[in-house]
Amino acid sequence: MNSWFGFMQILQFTGDTSVHEACKEIRARFGDNAGGSDHGLFWPAQGKWLASSKVLDYYDLVNNEDFEFKKKHRMLKVGTLDGSVKTVLVDQSLAVKQLVEIVCERIGIQNPEEYSFLPDENKLMAASKNTKKKNIENEDAHWLAPDKTLREQGIKDTDLVVLKKKFFFSDQNIDRNDPVQINLMYGQSKEMIISGKHPCKLEESILFAAIQCQVQFGNFEPDKYKPGSLQLAEFVPSEYAKKKDLEKKISNEHKKLH
Repeated sequence: MNSWFGFMQILQFTGDTSVHEACKEIRARFGDNAGGSDHGLFWPAQGKWLASSKVLDYYDLVNNEDFEFKKKHRMLKVGTLDGSVKTVLVDQSLAVKQLVEIVCERIGIQNPEEYSFLPDENKLMAASKNTKKKNIENEDAHWLAPDKTLREQGIKDTDLVVLKKKFFFSDQNIDRNDPVQINLMYGQSKEMIISGKHPCKLEESILFAAIQCQVQFGNFEPDKYKPGSLQLAEFVPSEYAKKKDLEKKISNEHKKLH
C-alpha cells in the first residue's frame, strides 16, 4: 500500500487488517505528521473512502495500490434556489443521504427525507454545451445517488451542490410557520414553473406571476406602476412571455393580493 499524508510512504498490511487498525498504525508510526483521529483512508482511483469497520480484503486491493491518509471533515458549499449559499462542516466519508440529513438539520428543515442534492447546474450546462442531446431539464438523470459519497460521484472538494426538494408526498408535510422551508419551496416552485419543468396553464402562470410581484414589490401601487417595466421572462414560462396583454393581466391579479 502506498500512502500519502503530505509525503509518500510504502506500508505493508495483511488482507485481514481492518481499516481502523491500519489508520491506527499509521498514526502510531508517523505521529502528528500523519494526522489525527478525524483522518481516514481515501482511495483516489475509486473516489472512495474505506470504511473503518471493513478489512482490507473486502475491497479487492492489489499490491502497490495508492491511498491518501486524509482528513474526513471539510466545509461543503450548499446552494439553494433563493440564491443563497450555506457552508456546512461535514464528514465527506458519509453517503449523500446522511449529508442531506446533516445539512437539513443545520438550516432547520424538519423533513430531510424529501430533499436531496444536485450538482451545480451551471457546471452541468457547461459540460453539456457541445452535446447534441441535452438533458438538463430531466433532473432524474442528475440527482446524486443517496447511498454513495460525494467523491464517488465526481463531486470535488471545491464544488457546490444544490439542495432541492426531490419528493412531494403531501402539502400537509409543509409547515406553514417554517420560513426556511416556505422560502425554499417558493424558490423551487418558481424555478420549475418559469423553466417549464412543471407545466402550467396560462391562467395558472398569470396567478403565480402575480404572487411573485406581491413577494418582490409588495402591494400594487397604481401611482408607481409603469406599463412595460415587468421583465416577463422572469415571471412566466417562455411559451407565454409574448402573449398579448399578459402584463396587464398579471397586474390585474396583483391588485387583488394584499
